[in-house]
Amino acid sequence: MKHTAQVGSRILCCGLVILALSAVPGFQPCALAQGPLTPPGPPGPTMITLSQIEPRTPITNLPYTITASGSYYLTTNLTCRTCSGGVNGITILLFVDNVTLDLNGFTLIGTNGSGSGIRAPSLSHNYAIRNGTLRNWGADGVNAFNSINNRFEGLQLYGNAHIGLEAGIGSIVANCEAYSNTVAGFLLQTGDISHCVAVGNGTGIVASTGCVVADCTASSNSGDGINCAAGLVVRSCAANQNAGNGITTSDNCTVIGCTASGGSGGLSIGIQVGNNCTVKDCTASSNTLVGIDGLYGGGYSTTNCTVIGCTASRNGGGGIVVGPNSTVKDCTASGNAGAHGFDGIDVFGKNCQIAGNTCSGNANNGIFIFGGQSRIDGNSIGNNGAYGINPSSANVTNSITRNSAPGNGSGGYGNYSGNNDYAPTGTPSTATSPWANF
Repeated sequence: MKHTAQVGSRILCCGLVILALSAVPGFQPCALAQGPLTPPGPPGPTMITLSQIEPRTPITNLPYTITASGSYYLTTNLTCRTCSGGVNGITILLFVDNVTLDLNGFTLIGTNGSGSGIRAPSLSHNYAIRNGTLRNWGADGVNAFNSINNRFEGLQLYGNAHIGLEAGIGSIVANCEAYSNTVAGFLLQTGDISHCVAVGNGTGIVASTGCVVADCTASSNSGDGINCAAGLVVRSCAANQNAGNGITTSDNCTVIGCTASGGSGGLSIGIQVGNNCTVKDCTASSNTLVGIDGLYGGGYSTTNCTVIGCTASRNGGGGIVVGPNSTVKDCTASGNAGAHGFDGIDVFGKNCQIAGNTCSGNANNGIFIFGGQSRIDGNSIGNNGAYGINPSSANVTNSITRNSAPGNGSGGYGNYSGNNDYAPTGTPSTATSPWANF
């Protein structure tokens, strides 16, 4: 009862306060208006549309023609059973640019007599094709050779009758695999190809002028592993057990940090370059002919090559071969078998510098010099089957200085008697000339 009386007293007090305030001029109670309750119109839809959920266009059957820019995707594996007579699986029409095609992890399968799995028209631009497999097509897996500025990623190209992937000007090819394509795994007009694998094709990777080939593997191809035109960079690639050369380039190229080994053809060369090329920090081993060739790639007259910091070992012919105006520096050429008369390092031509190299255990000479006006300086040449250093001619203004050539089968220095190209030869304990050979 006491509690009830207290509550009543409080209510009475609050009422008296409100009554007193209402007598004050201008006082307004704090009640807020709620606005109009009439709706502005009928209710609208609240769900999003199917095109908003999946704004891309599905491809559910072959052959299929893309007639407008946009994004397309596969929903399942597709076989083109009506693609005989050279019909392509997916064709992008002429003048249709800006197309993205996501294979979505599925496979486009060709049949005998079919065209290419995907065909892009000439002079078209800006395609992205990715994430799936193209196999058993009668032409290419993907043919976009005459289109421009495209990107290809995550594709597997298998068993196609011509080329796995043909990419046009300004293309980027990344993280793709090409296996058992008849002519080549990849053919790139200009652009970059990286982190790709080419196995068991005709030629593994063919790259035209101005490309960069990086971090790729090309092995067990029936032609060259990597074949490049002029003005390219080949970087951090491995080319192993190909029937042609491991890596072949034309003029004005750089090959850096690559491995080329196990060339299995009758005349396989590890790395063969043209004029004005640089080969740096590479390894070429166990090829049937020569490890690194800077002479024959230019038609037996390659000039102006630089080979630095490389290893050429256990090749069936020679280790390193260069033409006129070339440099071989800080390399190792060892254990080469000497077929066809090759040596650890062969110098064919004038005005070369052969310095700081190690040439040991080669079947013929450590260093053979055919020509004059070259500097042969500071090399270590031991335990070769013939001479350590063997110039073909005397007194042709070579400079042969500060070399060490112990334990060679025919002696340290060939064609030595009366040859003024040699600095004095002696032993370290008695030599008085700072240019002496040992």
